[in-house]
Amino acid sequence: MNYNTINEKPCIVPAKQGFSVSYKERFLYSKYNPSKLIIDKVSELSILPGTIFLCNSAILEYGIKELCNKLPENCLILLCEFNKDLHKLMEQTYSQIKNDLKNAEIAIPTFEELFLLPNIIQKSNYLFKCGYTFKSLGYYKRFVRIDFSAGTFFNENLYNELENACINSIKTFWSNRVTLVKFGRKYSYNLFKNLKNIESTIKIEQYFNKIEKPIIVFGAGQTLEKDIQTIKSNREQFYILCADTALQPLLKHKITPNGVFIEEAQNIIKKAFIGTNKENFRVFAGLSSIPELSEYIDISKISYFTSLYTNANYLENLNKKNLLPYQNMPFGSVGITTMYYATKFRKDDSVPIFYYGLDFSYSAGYTHTRNTIAHVERLCKSNRINKVENYNAAFSATSIKLSKDNSCFSTPVLLNYKNLFDSIFSEEKNIFMNTIKLYENTNSKNNDIKEEHYTNNIHEFLKNEKDKLLRIKNILTGTEKLSPEATEKTLTQLITSSDYLYLHFPDGWQFNYTQSFLNRIRNEVEFFLKLYE
Repeated sequence: MNYNTINEKPCIVPAKQGFSVSYKERFLYSKYNPSKLIIDKVSELSILPGTIFLCNSAILEYGIKELCNKLPENCLILLCEFNKDLHKLMEQTYSQIKNDLKNAEIAIPTFEELFLLPNIIQKSNYLFKCGYTFKSLGYYKRFVRIDFSAGTFFNENLYNELENACINSIKTFWSNRVTLVKFGRKYSYNLFKNLKNIESTIKIEQYFNKIEKPIIVFGAGQTLEKDIQTIKSNREQFYILCADTALQPLLKHKITPNGVFIEEAQNIIKKAFIGTNKENFRVFAGLSSIPELSEYIDISKISYFTSLYTNANYLENLNKKNLLPYQNMPFGSVGITTMYYATKFRKDDSVPIFYYGLDFSYSAGYTHTRNTIAHVERLCKSNRINKVENYNAAFSATSIKLSKDNSCFSTPVLLNYKNLFDSIFSEEKNIFMNTIKLYENTNSKNNDIKEEHYTNNIHEFLKNEKDKLLRIKNILTGTEKLSPEATEKTLTQLITSSDYLYLHFPDGWQFNYTQSFLNRIRNEVEFFLKLYE
């Protein structure tokens, strides 16, 4: 028999020492000793706890049992195959050996799940269609890719993209964990406090597809001033949106924007709004941004949106009750958020969007444009020893030189934002960087913005949340007596539904029914009860 003929379907064929797979004029395993290469590869692995293995094109059982026998705690094997014919053969192989691998954590994602895998692993308790429940990324620290056969040749780019995307997902997860530990409590506190006022605000959706004028978006980078005099002279031609840190520089140039976007949760951003109470602009605020904004801006001039900064049960509960404003993915950069909503606000993609100051880079000595908070603070603190110029930002260990003449620098974080910006807006039409076009027709008007308010009763939700926290407190303090089994069941149900109580704990990626964890929950209950009162 000639196994080198073209096979429409993969065939298991005899080899000198076992079996190989013949497919499309290729032997996917060696035709001499098909198991040796992969078993040697597995035996050489140094495996750490908390590892997810992307086992690509593991069509036959070679190496799978050996890998399972080496796994320490909290490890997972994902059998990945992008070729439909090979995927079917892989499933048949696994069904024959799965009884020998009962204690191993193994999942076979479907084609749809493979393409969504980087997003799937961000979720907790996701049930794969093969029946395996993925617990949480919190159990894992790394991905390791193993190519089990030459079957990866047929979709090499897909396997590379899957590996990179999964690695980025786990990096993002732990990066977000660091952010939550530092700011998670503040985000939740601000969100609930802003929700108290939301019925007095106008829905941000009322601005969607309404703006017919060309839109200008301003960030706080140095290119903000590039065409500023031209824009100032032709102000009425444009609908202007800006990030919070770009507000003061624009006002210094006598340009009042139509809208200002803010997502900052810390009070330092209040400095950007000092002296603006008489200015006529609308504020578009993230629901987790500072609630003290109402000290400077009339609440009726604020419209909220929700940046889903984490996967949380309490956010899901709010969403099910239709109590959250319009939701967007967390971009991390208020400049990207402003651009995102600019694309939502314009009537259609024939309306041009020009943007300035979204540089994601800076020159030596300066990190922002003039008159921003950072620049003003440098001016206030400057003396003969401490100069206005901030050269540390350009020549620190974390800075990245973007030009040979030392004129442009960036950081890994800013470059990540730049990549995110490009990926989001690369397909959008009529978006122009650092350039402006004037129009003869200056009479274009925006469609009427209806002042539609929220009608859902958020106060009922907050009252129920307060009652829930009071019950948690009563159980933890022994005021309400329950059996040990009922206590664990009730507390677990109540606390996990209000997971803002522990998301900011260093180990808060999951609920732990331990005395140490419950003691910390007890303190958080007191903190949030003051908010509800």
